[in-house]
Amino acid sequence: MNILPHKSWNVWSVKNIARVEKDEARARLEESERKERALKVESERRLERLRDKPKSFKNGRQEDERFSLFAEEERKAGSENPDVAKERRKREARELDSSRDYLGGRERQNRPWYATEAPVERLAASADSRKRRREDKLKHREDPLACTKSQTEKSNRKTYGKRKTSSNSQTNSIDELRQQREKREAAERKRIEAVLSKSNRSKQTPLPDDRSRDYHEGFTAYSGGRRRDKRTRRH
Repeated sequence: MNILPHKSWNVWSVKNIARVEKDEARARLEESERKERALKVESERRLERLRDKPKSFKNGRQEDERFSLFAEEERKAGSENPDVAKERRKREARELDSSRDYLGGRERQNRPWYATEAPVERLAASADSRKRRREDKLKHREDPLACTKSQTEKSNRKTYGKRKTSSNSQTNSIDELRQQREKREAAERKRIEAVLSKSNRSKQTPLPDDRSRDYHEGFTAYSGGRRRDKRTRRH
């Protein structure tokens, strides 16, 4: 049995995944709050420094300010570049959006490996589908009608195999019987031909009949006796 879904330490369980996502969201929220506090402190510090600077000007410049021929260039160089300021504002906006994304906005790009496979709903649906499949298999296995049907199909397959084997053996036996019958018929034809040829030869050389032989013998004896009588009379 697969007992992994029933373990409390299973990283794929719905409860553990939700817990990890909740902890990550809390950590990101704390990090964004910490950054916001740091920015706020830094802005207040800059404001205090600006307030502490001397505000007495003489001839259009501060008293402690030194004379410089390139004051305008130095002032421009000291001021922040507009492109750099724009990029800094974009970066801060992205950080703020990323902190808000974990509270229901867009999903973060770099998610941990155990959270990138599937959302909680998909995992729950897959677990339910696996459970339904197991239940269906168990019901089908315990269904008497299905068991009877499977047994009937097995017996039918066995019967078909036996019939096929018996039909092959019957075909072989029929061929053997046909060959034997042909051999017997050929031998019978040869025997009949031999008998017929022998009878034809006997018809071509007929034997003398007993009646004709007796007749000839009697005629020969009669004619011979008459010849002897004539001879005796002459003498």
